[in-house]
Amino acid sequence: MGCSCSTSSGGRRCSHTPRALGGTKSTAQSLLTDKNAVHSAHKRHGKMMKVLITGTEQTGKTTVSKAMKIALSGGLTKEEMDPIRSQIHANLLQIMQTSVAYMEELKMSFADSSLTGRCKNLQEEVVGPTGHLDSTVFNLIEDLWKDSQVKECFEKVRTAHQFISDGAEYLLTNIQRYRAEKFDLTDSDILNVHLFHTDISELYFTFWKYEYAMYDFSSHSPLNEILFSKFNNVEFVVFCASLADYDVEDEESSDAVGSSTDEASSPSPRTTNRMHKSLELFDRFCQSSFIQNTFVWLILNKKDLFRHKLIHTPLTVCFPDYKGKRTDAPAACNYIKQKFRSLHPRRNDLFVYVMCATDVSGLPKFKKAFERASECRSLDDYGLLAS
Repeated sequence: MGCSCSTSSGGRRCSHTPRALGGTKSTAQSLLTDKNAVHSAHKRHGKMMKVLITGTEQTGKTTVSKAMKIALSGGLTKEEMDPIRSQIHANLLQIMQTSVAYMEELKMSFADSSLTGRCKNLQEEVVGPTGHLDSTVFNLIEDLWKDSQVKECFEKVRTAHQFISDGAEYLLTNIQRYRAEKFDLTDSDILNVHLFHTDISELYFTFWKYEYAMYDFSSHSPLNEILFSKFNNVEFVVFCASLADYDVEDEESSDAVGSSTDEASSPSPRTTNRMHKSLELFDRFCQSSFIQNTFVWLILNKKDLFRHKLIHTPLTVCFPDYKGKRTDAPAACNYIKQKFRSLHPRRNDLFVYVMCATDVSGLPKFKKAFERASECRSLDDYGLLAS
């Protein structure tokens, strides 16, 4: 995996080549029509429960799906965990490539001047075929994380919510554990690693003696909109939104043809507030016929980052009409919750849960919430929860 960064008048862009776990449109279509898995579950338990997880980008959908499987079935299988080790190494490389590129943009220098020469080819480095970083690159990442200027830059990037995953600091803090070829994975490792996929990822687990198939749809998938109406027999839709998105502005791609050489006369790039984007997607989802017989579980994620951000940035940057106390996180959270609830056609039936998906200590509470959501779904009406 590599990372490329560029600077423009609209701000810096950072992109990586993701590891595809889903596939092409034909892969998604096969999931919609393949009866093998459902038939197998039907023979054992009568029905496989389908759970769809969706939402806008960077809301923690994949982390929520991992948390759900860990909380409800005790963890991932060996086959599911094996790729995660290489993903951790890929994360470490991407995080440091991004931080160093951002330092160059800010014209910051390393506290340890010897790092300048050692970083000369960092942007071209990739994770090798073994799925592990070369020892030289690994040592460089360790030394970079010890550098005070790198840490200062890291904080600036993270505070600006640009290009750094929520679990980045956790992974860097635990970097020494990841040096071994077959290091032991903890639940915290699994929840904090960012898994790259471009279409659909799947997880399967058993809970209350019933089989669950969980489909996590990438927000970058062209199918994200149409899958609402294409996927049949869904018991749950988990819609993820990030509370911390209230102050994040995404630059919109320009449709203009040609460019002006006079930067002063060029229009400022248009931006869209990410919380508003999430509300708009949820609104479109709620207006679809798909929702009529489907239980919706709204998860408001990243409550920890939300609480931290409120100290520095008021909620009014997103919702000017908000009248609550600036640092009152519960009141601000409830305000956002009501914004989403007002869009649901049966607002009192919408199950809402606030969480930090990377927090292992919150998993028991998350399991109880899933049990309550199952009760709200009244699955026993269909004979699915009978003993």
